[in-house]
Amino acid sequence: MNYIIVIPSYNREELFLKTTHQLIKHLDCKKYLLTDKEYPYKYIEGYEQQNAPSGIKNVRNYIRNIFNGKKVLCIDDDIIKLSRGTKSGFVDIYNNELTTFIIDCWKRMQKENCYLGGINLHYNSFFCRNGISTNLTYINGSFTFFDLKNNIEPIYINVDHYEDYETSILYFQRDGKICKFCDVCIKTKCYNPVGGICEQLGGLDIRKESCYINGLMMEAVYPEYCKLGYSKKHNCYNLKLKNIKSK
Repeated sequence: MNYIIVIPSYNREELFLKTTHQLIKHLDCKKYLLTDKEYPYKYIEGYEQQNAPSGIKNVRNYIRNIFNGKKVLCIDDDIIKLSRGTKSGFVDIYNNELTTFIIDCWKRMQKENCYLGGINLHYNSFFCRNGISTNLTYINGSFTFFDLKNNIEPIYINVDHYEDYETSILYFQRDGKICKFCDVCIKTKCYNPVGGICEQLGGLDIRKESCYINGLMMEAVYPEYCKLGYSKKHNCYNLKLKNIKSK
């Protein structure tokens, strides 16, 4: 199974080397590291480095454009581990098990005629269950499978935050289904203020405000697919996708 790995990264070279790099360095595939020209990384063996445009929306669209025609596994630069949730806890996926999992995901997506796939975002076994879902569901960008076939209408997004929600909606609109592997999740630090989106925007509070503004826009543009709500626990607004069955 031929596929490539693409890792967008902004001013987090040391963090990348300690986390995502350790997870995927053994994988036998072409790897691309997309960085910002203002913060160039040193040479890292096994990666082709490219300067990507600023802004998460622009980076996502750049990936779909420049790697059109390929199977792309897009991974965040701060993944600590990948685990399978069970009733008794987590079983970590690494080395040969990770290779097998990735190949199995591509094969299952091909069987289901899905072109977007992903896993659970929350590192909590409560959210894990056996099997897959092809209904409308949130495919987060931390560990995302894009089958970018060049004979299918490409998808480009318009929002910088909640961009993964818009991606999920647009793929579901086009294909009638998306593929979520429900028993696997990642451990990462969302909204990390060091590097990445938060630093690029100017801080965590500014990112939360941006999420609110973009959430209102998403709710206005896709009212039949999503709704914006407020989380008292996290003191921020969250976008939720509506429960719509696959076609």
